[in-house]
Amino acid sequence: MKTKNKNKKRKPKIKKYKINKKLHNQNKTKNKYQRTENKIKNKIKNKKTTTKTNSKNHLKTTFKTKPEPESGDNMKNNESFYLKEPTIKRKQEAIALIKEFKDYNSEVDGSSFLDKKIDNYENWLESLEKIKNNNDENLCPGIQYFLIRKNDNKIVGLINIRYNLNDWMMKYGGHIGYSIRPTERNKGYSKINLYLALNKCQKLGLKEILITANDDNIASYKTIENLGGKLKNKIKNKETNNIKIRRYFINIENSLTTKGEIIK
Repeated sequence: MKTKNKNKKRKPKIKKYKINKKLHNQNKTKNKYQRTENKIKNKIKNKKTTTKTNSKNHLKTTFKTKPEPESGDNMKNNESFYLKEPTIKRKQEAIALIKEFKDYNSEVDGSSFLDKKIDNYENWLESLEKIKNNNDENLCPGIQYFLIRKNDNKIVGLINIRYNLNDWMMKYGGHIGYSIRPTERNKGYSKINLYLALNKCQKLGLKEILITANDDNIASYKTIENLGGKLKNKIKNKETNNIKIRRYFINIENSLTTKGEIIK
């Protein structure tokens, strides 16, 4: 007959706590985006130094080491392109660019409100620097670029990359807004513009981006689909007379790896 060992230590009872999975996941996601935003801000901070130029205190971005421009090629017309942040040297070209959009009664997307501040280009440049390091939850930090055709050094488009989205942008705007000047359309430049922006997004540490287009803008959403955009859903925007918005997600690595040939 077996006898119980009275001296045998009992295992302590471990209290189990219930975890609010929903709250846990929300905090996990919030921390993930916060880490991504901090990494991007550190990259931008380390990449550039800001100096004042001329008596009007215009802000100019200079690099510690001069980077090679990332380019996209249109082999059919033997053309090359790259993205460049706006500078004071491009003032007159930028004014002419916005004037062209207005002459054609065409909307300006991806300009960081240049069309609203065209009478004070210097002030617009200063605002771009503030947007880069923005900590306001109601606004989105981002970087503005001109699409430059290398052959004739002409601005042919605009593109804005927002690397952290607020609630409104997560629904309707997405990470990227862009447009091509009216006289340079129907040449395949939108694909090049978006492809080069995806390259920038990858260097900022983004893995996937949200990009949107109006449901009636066939050319716009076809460009997104050609770059690997997967339609998530369609929603109505009450601020624009309930126009349907197509919401796409693009896996950046897959797009850059498999879609590079379509810009040639």
